[in-house]
Amino acid sequence: MLLVGSIDGVFRSLNPLGNPADSDADYWRVKVASAEVASAGAHNDLIFTAHGNGEAAAFTGAHVQFVVTNGVVQGAETLQALAGDPKNLVFQIHADTTALDIIKALNRSPDHLKLYSATLKAYDTGIVNSGAGKVANADVTLTAAPVKPAYREFGLNLPTRRSPRFPTRLKLLPGARSSATCWRWASAGAAPSRSTRRPGT
Repeated sequence: MLLVGSIDGVFRSLNPLGNPADSDADYWRVKVASAEVASAGAHNDLIFTAHGNGEAAAFTGAHVQFVVTNGVVQGAETLQALAGDPKNLVFQIHADTTALDIIKALNRSPDHLKLYSATLKAYDTGIVNSGAGKVANADVTLTAAPVKPAYREFGLNLPTRRSPRFPTRLKLLPGARSSATCWRWASAGAAPSRSTRRPGT
């Protein structure tokens, strides 16, 4: 976990160099090779990510291909055997094959899953991608790019951030001793107040 502090608070990024739940090689990746296959219409755009030995350069120039092939039945799409270097990902598909059919075909092949994963692009033509749209002949080249870490705020009431309930900060009133002062939050625009007490009471 990476923590980054700023005047707006403290933010965290989980697994900035990869996910330890992935393969050992993936854990230290700082670059990834990927390709987006965008077909005409909606609900059919896919994103392919290469894994392999963790080096994006090993997949730079590899291709993801969809090839409409006679004799292939929708729902029973196949993949060509991996060969050469870089290893291309070639799907043999039906004319009615959908984006979800492509993902299912990849998931049926353990050898290909060791090197590639496929997901639906979240939004396709501005709408949530269901994967039900048809794909067509395609040939897209993978390119390498740095992995972008995602940051989330780590707590709302840290010292560097004002609480949404109490918009002003704590202040020690003049002449007060911290050991005998009861701190009170002052609402926006109001003067802070305190009450004194004996330590231990």
